[in-house]
Amino acid sequence: MEPLQKHLNSLLRKEQIELALTCAVCIDGLRKGFNPIQQSDFWSPMGKIAESQEEVYFQDLVHIHRVLPPNDTFNAFLAERGYYTKLKHRVLADFWENFEETEEKKKRHIPITPSSLKPTLRSIRKKLAEKNSVN
Repeated sequence: MEPLQKHLNSLLRKEQIELALTCAVCIDGLRKGFNPIQQSDFWSPMGKIAESQEEVYFQDLVHIHRVLPPNDTFNAFLAERGYYTKLKHRVLADFWENFEETEEKKKRHIPITPSSLKPTLRSIRKKLAEKNSVN
């Protein structure tokens, strides 16, 4: 009977610690002016805490990448096949591919005018006469 009592006491101790931490967080939130609903939204912003990595990817696709509609629900059948993981990786790959292209285009595009390559005395005089400065 003694080992069972020790095991039950350890489980009870874990529950007490978890409840004490929950109460402390709630009291601290109330002192800072947050009602229980606001505190719940803070700790679980998606409305439901993800139970697997697939659910995390699903939530990212809905709320961050906006690939899936916000009213879409998590499909466990698709999650078993890894649909959300593949979709997120594809979305990120498309984003970075397009991002790199635009960065390369920005680096390649350097406007060059003939007057900026070889400033002549005539062009300097003309600028001085127009604006009273060389710039």
